[in-house]
Amino acid sequence: MTSASWLQTWPRKFSFALVAVAAAGLLRYGLDIALGFTQPFILFYPTITLIALLGGLGPGVFATLLSAGIAEYFFMEPLNSLVLKNPRDIVGLVLFGVMGLAISGVGELFRRRTYRLQEFETAVEGLEEMITVIDRDYRYVMANRAFLKYREMKREELLGRRIADVLNPGMFETTLKNKLDECFQGKIVQFEMRYPCASRGERDLFISYFPMEGPGGVDRVTSVLQDITDRKEAERSLRLFRTLIDHSNDAVEVIDPETLRFLDVNEKACTDLGYTREELLSLTVYDIDPNADKSCHSAALEKLMALGFEVKETVHRRKDGTIFPVETSLKYVSLDRNYVVAVTRDISDRKLAEDTLRRSEQRYRLLFEKNVAGVSISNLDGEILECNDAGARILGYNTAEEIRGRRTTEFYFDLAERQPLLGQLKREGSVCSQEIQLRRKDGTPVWLLFNTAALPGEDEGTPLVQATSFDITERKRAEEALRRREEDYRRFVAQSSEGIYREEMETPVPIDLTEDELVQRILFDSYVGECNDAMARMYGFTSGQDLTGKRVSEMLVADDPRNAEMIREFIRSGFNVVERESHEVDIHGNPKVFRNSMIGIVEGGKLVRTWGIRRDVTEQVRLETARSRAEKALQVSETHFRLLVEQATDGIFIADAQGKCMDVNSAGAEMLGYTREEMMQLSIADVIAEQDVSRIAEEVARFAGGVYGSE
Repeated sequence: MTSASWLQTWPRKFSFALVAVAAAGLLRYGLDIALGFTQPFILFYPTITLIALLGGLGPGVFATLLSAGIAEYFFMEPLNSLVLKNPRDIVGLVLFGVMGLAISGVGELFRRRTYRLQEFETAVEGLEEMITVIDRDYRYVMANRAFLKYREMKREELLGRRIADVLNPGMFETTLKNKLDECFQGKIVQFEMRYPCASRGERDLFISYFPMEGPGGVDRVTSVLQDITDRKEAERSLRLFRTLIDHSNDAVEVIDPETLRFLDVNEKACTDLGYTREELLSLTVYDIDPNADKSCHSAALEKLMALGFEVKETVHRRKDGTIFPVETSLKYVSLDRNYVVAVTRDISDRKLAEDTLRRSEQRYRLLFEKNVAGVSISNLDGEILECNDAGARILGYNTAEEIRGRRTTEFYFDLAERQPLLGQLKREGSVCSQEIQLRRKDGTPVWLLFNTAALPGEDEGTPLVQATSFDITERKRAEEALRRREEDYRRFVAQSSEGIYREEMETPVPIDLTEDELVQRILFDSYVGECNDAMARMYGFTSGQDLTGKRVSEMLVADDPRNAEMIREFIRSGFNVVERESHEVDIHGNPKVFRNSMIGIVEGGKLVRTWGIRRDVTEQVRLETARSRAEKALQVSETHFRLLVEQATDGIFIADAQGKCMDVNSAGAEMLGYTREEMMQLSIADVIAEQDVSRIAEEVARFAGGVYGSE
């Protein structure tokens, strides 16, 4: 209870006290006349109480004094006199005064407490947080306006009802009841939960329970609920933006335009300059840019404010004192305050390339295309609101001004590609690492690798789209060329007369196994993963598909020691052998001999596959075997012939066309008195009579013509 609205001023309060006391006195006087009522103070007690509650301490004291005067003058002996003679009346008057003052004090305290309580209730009603009070029966006993509005209920519809009747019963039993019971034990409980709201959808709530002490302990709980859905979504968007900035390939700094102190930096800026983020935020541009001139700061700032955007080259100084060249893009931004956003790129490599080109006096023609990311901001209708020059150049324009105001639909070859991307952006908030082909200004195609993210727009409900793009046309061309080369290679493999194959291991084989274990694993755990038709025909198949998947042990003779030795050579040589023979069988059981060149592929210390080329040398080996047998037979015949010549009693001589002695038997050497070795050093002319020397040429010619015998 507080003072009535018409009792807000002191004159009105005291006037009300005067009128109320007078009315009580007149009523007391009427009762005395009508009923002979003799109690002088009985009607003044409730009057003082009412005045103290409505007017406060001052009017209550005033009413007490005035009531005492009226009672003493009109209702106590002697009447119509302020002099009291009866001691009992004096004591009664003093007690009345004390009681009146006490009633006034108590009334003032009660009035103030009521006033404070009403102020608190008004404050609670005005809070944005939803506040309720719940008793031990889990019933609502109080709820502020914010909670009623959120639940879309009237106060009389809510108060007295159980929580389970208002909220989801399952949620109350599984979550809220346990939390409330914990609070009824005297603990403050705070937690977050996701609540399905019929009119608002899924909402994130932060709930705080505070115990309220009663005469018998904690008998009520104050619940404070905050809807934090929008705050969490904003935090997610902020984290996404921060992640995009921190993963940028360029250093990004936010600078105070007046003091040039760093307000924020990304990870790339810290890495390039060698500072921690905290260290860099304590510095200014003057600390990292030796070319920064304080005297030119005002003019430079005015220029930047006028242009809005500036690109310049300068140098930066790292923490260790080293200097490196940079290209800095400056943007003047006005949000809640003014900022300068600097995007800086280390151009040391570019400068080095330029210096190298100058020193070589342009002897070599080097095409250097700086791949700078294109950045644009557009609305969902496709209108380009902002774009940097890099993005314009990617699309064949000279400046960003030529791009602004255009629609992204102008650059699509196929508009059907835009809708799925736009749908993904609306659902997920971003699209990452997508490739798309667009149209340049001159109509030529350009391939882009792009990332997009949804940004909040100036008007609620109208998000913007930020896109970052990279020109990957050259890469796509290289991929196409690589694809064509792969096709050429596959045609070569398919048309090759030699068998080309790939053997895969069922499971990768550790190369640190023993040699015997490796032989067994390679022999029995490998299969043909791929081969050409020539390879398949060596085994009697018609195509490589018929051979693919076959186990090596089905064709390679496992118990042939020559095959085991070939595999051991393969292992010992570091899984690389050339022209090694394997002995196998085809699908008809015919023995085959192949000459193989193989190289094993080792990844992570394990043999995973083998590539090889082989030739079918079965016929060649057969011919070589036959020739070897013939040569051995000839050697036996020669041995028999020589034995016959040596045992002959006649002298036998063999000479070449020039008469040089090539061979002679023992009888011939003894006949002329020479040893066999001495005869091998002589010619016919050395052993015949001098007069017969002239006949040597004639006789040799005659023998060469096939005429034998002597004249």
